Amino acid sequence: MVDAVIVNHGQDGLVESCLACLFASEDADRLLSSVTVRNSRGAYAPSYDVRVVDGQNIGYGAACNECARLGNAPFLLFLNPDVMMRRDALKKALTFLQSRPDAGLLGIALTHGDSRPQPSKMRFPTAEDLAKRAVGRQRGYATCDQSASGEADWVLGAFLLARRAAFEAVGGFDERFFLYFEEVDLAMRLKKAGWRCLYCAEAKAVHLCGGAGGVSPFCATHLARSRLLYAHRYFNRREYGRIYRRTVLAEPFLRFFRAALCGGQPVSSFLAPLRGAKLAREAIGDDAGGV
Repeated sequence: MVDAVIVNHGQDGLVESCLACLFASEDADRLLSSVTVRNSRGAYAPSYDVRVVDGQNIGYGAACNECARLGNAPFLLFLNPDVMMRRDALKKALTFLQSRPDAGLLGIALTHGDSRPQPSKMRFPTAEDLAKRAVGRQRGYATCDQSASGEADWVLGAFLLARRAAFEAVGGFDERFFLYFEEVDLAMRLKKAGWRCLYCAEAKAVHLCGGAGGVSPFCATHLARSRLLYAHRYFNRREYGRIYRRTVLAEPFLRFFRAALCGGQPVSSFLAPLRGAKLAREAIGDDAGGV
């Protein structure tokens, strides 16, 4: 029923824990068709019977697309290596998605490692949301009630269950999003194609959130880049310009002072949004003007 994909970039220990939870899932023998680990750093030797695909770091969406093409099960499960599912999570999630033939995507209830709830049921960000995010005034776009199952605009990509027919109909993840916003963009394209996105509150997992990278200068670079790619695609020129200016004029100073106070890398943190904006301009091409 399910082809599972885990993208690993040097987090072998977390992958092993994630796989232990996955294979301990209720009815795992019946539900799992294949499990693929896309490995891009070091030599990963799994303790479980999984397919390992080695290669360079081509970005999260591209790695997921590559592994998705290796199977033919009717459902795809994209898992972050730092997600530890409850035993009944996969079965509950799959049952809920199967009950809605018009749904192409589903997420589940997540908590942090210290049991604090982590929003996963989300609404699409507005231009104002992204402008605030660039200057640290907003952390997310969660809907009000994380306790109720039902429809969502998009769901956090740490646990993403997709109907293969829907996923393939829109071309999978857009590989221009190297890291971040790939699941938001996927949900938006699915919505435009007539598919719904679901959230299952009864299916639960712990998302350690930070073990797989955190907001390093590298991640901050790609966060800024993906934010601008998304803004350029879905907002008008004026809204994109406002987000762009905050990304290059305000966010570098914010990240510099945060890194200085927290013992991070102030200079690299300052440069990260500027690099991200440059990469976004290169990806957008001639239409990046007017900012």
